[in-house]
Amino acid sequence: MSKESKQFLSFDTKVDQENVDPFIKTLNSLEKNGSPLLEIKITSYGGSVSHGLALYDAIRLYPGHTRAIVIGTAASMAAVFLQAFDERWAATHAEITVHNISNTFSLDVLRNDTQQQQKIHELEVSQDLIYAILAKRTNLTLKAVKKLCKEDRAQNAEEALAIGLIDKIV
Repeated sequence: MSKESKQFLSFDTKVDQENVDPFIKTLNSLEKNGSPLLEIKITSYGGSVSHGLALYDAIRLYPGHTRAIVIGTAASMAAVFLQAFDERWAATHAEITVHNISNTFSLDVLRNDTQQQQKIHELEVSQDLIYAILAKRTNLTLKAVKKLCKEDRAQNAEEALAIGLIDKIV
């Protein structure tokens, strides 16, 4: 494939190991075939932070030009990995949602102060990574990104464009 060629993919599923690992393998395969322009349609409510960050890095490091088009919803980690694309587009009626990390813990963790503090620390480190990604790609300060995540509200395409979560409405 030449650099002028295009590859169309879709990510219309949960962000988890079962779906992210094959997607990253596809990106690696495309890289071996000349790194064509990559256009991905996203419809996802998010999922795993670690797998979402792995996908973010894989897209960011892909040597070809990348474009994402949100169709419907890019929420949670889908909104985060969206930020890795060179071009971030959304359909007129799309919604993008960012929020603070949520997680469930076993009763054993909750009963153990040391484990509880360790889990809180791990979440805070991951949340800081997400804040940094969002602040880097949007028109928002770190303080504004934190406020936006705390609101946990879907942004329509116009709102997402205004704050820099996307670059264009299609």
